[in-house]
Amino acid sequence: MTSKPKLVEVENAFQPAREITDAERFAGRKDAVERAFYALLSVQ
Repeated sequence: MTSKPKLVEVENAFQPAREITDAERFAGRKDAVERAFYALLSVQ
């Protein structure tokens, strides 16, 4: 089980200039990530 995030982690959750390296940040987004992945594959 994961611990409750610290306030600073919540405040810094959106960092557009950095890639996401922590898989936990994708928790609960499997369907959205999968749809985005296939959408990118279909772009020509």
